[in-house]
Amino acid sequence: MIFQKLKSFIRDYFTLTTRERNGGLALMSIILVQIGFLAWYHYFKEPESSLLEKHQLILIKAEEKLIDQQRQKKDTVDKHFAGNYESVPIIPERLFDFDPNTITDEEWQALGLSEKQIRIIRNYLNKGGKFRKNEDVASIYGIQPQLYKRLEPHIKITAPAEILKKNSFEKNTFPAKRLIDLNTADTTLLCELPLVGPGRARMIFKYREALGGFHRKEQLLEVFTIDSATFEAINKSAVLKTTSLRKLNLNQDTLKHPYLTKTIASAIVSYRRQHGNFSKPEDLRKVLLIDNQLYNKLVPYLTIE
Repeated sequence: MIFQKLKSFIRDYFTLTTRERNGGLALMSIILVQIGFLAWYHYFKEPESSLLEKHQLILIKAEEKLIDQQRQKKDTVDKHFAGNYESVPIIPERLFDFDPNTITDEEWQALGLSEKQIRIIRNYLNKGGKFRKNEDVASIYGIQPQLYKRLEPHIKITAPAEILKKNSFEKNTFPAKRLIDLNTADTTLLCELPLVGPGRARMIFKYREALGGFHRKEQLLEVFTIDSATFEAINKSAVLKTTSLRKLNLNQDTLKHPYLTKTIASAIVSYRRQHGNFSKPEDLRKVLLIDNQLYNKLVPYLTIE
């Protein structure tokens, strides 16, 4: 009796309805399809490394194509300009001897030069240029080698008398330039110094005013853009006739000077507040941040009031 009930329970428990059987078949079908897809994907999918190599190959080919296009474009441009540069030259009816320093534009044109070539030569001469030997003509931009070769036998440069005598400028040809006082010169006078233009003159002037005057010419080396070579050129034409410096009172409320950073100036003021006013410039050495080098630079500008 018990066995029959157990058998009936098991049969009822494991017996599926039509709907449940259909659902199970559908689920198994989906699982089988997924297993098949994974198997296919695993065995037939191309490795990532292979795909990466293909992409790299495509990029390399594209880069090579771009380089070829740029090279072709450059060759086309070069040929274009080469064609313009080596255009058919003007053949003069006759050649004649000439001095390139004194020849007129019309005579240049008669020798076969274009207006552009003549303009370049004229600009060179107007800016102080000089033809001193035949080869100087060949160095002018736009003078083709074949043109120079045709003109060279007819170039007759007349040397100045002083060049014929010493092949250089005579001594005392130019009057000696006046010496410039660095402490009194304005920017216009400072421009007379060698290698000093308006910009550098303004820098020297502003730095001098900030310092309170120069007490040594070597202080020019502290000016931005003035290196040792520039200083050597300036030094020969500069003097310090006036050495009256604007003094810096150590006991004033605020201290401002190119040799003092804000930190050092604050340290000096703090020291003075703690220990009282300075009685002599040497007392500045007691400030922790003042070393010997800085003190020696500052001392010509210091005063006690």
